[in-house]
Amino acid sequence: MERIDKTINAVLENLQNPKGKAAIDGPQEILKKILAKKACEHVQLYAFKNGTLFVKVDSASWLYYLKLEKDNLLAKIQKVMKEAKEIRFSLGE
Repeated sequence: MERIDKTINAVLENLQNPKGKAAIDGPQEILKKILAKKACEHVQLYAFKNGTLFVKVDSASWLYYLKLEKDNLLAKIQKVMKEAKEIRFSLGE
């Protein structure tokens, strides 16, 4: 299994354009860029409201894993998207 921190760091390095600004638009794109490819298959952005990303996860094991990585993911997202304050994961499709 691939370590998510290595994947996240590699993706963030590739996100920077020549001017040093992030080359992505919204929360859904940020989530896709930050999460590993395998994790992206199991998550879907449900809503972005008042600085909170609401993410639905399709299995309990992925929900557990993402909750363990929540602080790291939020820190990476905040580097690109300052208005993100919190991530909330829930089970469902």
